[in-house]
Amino acid sequence: MSNTTPRQLDLPFPSNIPAIRIMQDYGISLSNARNLVYGIWKLPDDQQDFLWNYYLLKWDSEFFLTSISDSGTITVQGRTYHVHYHRCNPASIKDYKSVWLSLRVWQQGLKQPNVALVKPAHQVNIIGD
Repeated sequence: MSNTTPRQLDLPFPSNIPAIRIMQDYGISLSNARNLVYGIWKLPDDQQDFLWNYYLLKWDSEFFLTSISDSGTITVQGRTYHVHYHRCNPASIKDYKSVWLSLRVWQQGLKQPNVALVKPAHQVNIIGD
């Protein structure tokens, strides 16, 4: 029988895993952050830190419809965004003159897709929704 003490390894915390990194760096779980990004039009000011960029654009509906790819993405200033329709019927977009896009870019190390929430312009209260 050996009289050795098990050696304790001093391994770094795996901060390259997005779910761990977002909790460490921003104090929010990845699932809660995703719920905010995909489900809330106006993000609370104190819950935007995990995003690198977050802003609104108003586009002509026809321009938007011709800009969306077959895979459901748009490109704005060289950056690709996955389109998600926020509380509206995607087929109804053509019936409106313009749409609002809420563009959300995650912090780089979180390895999440950029998101564009889209809704007809008449449905948006810029101050909050």
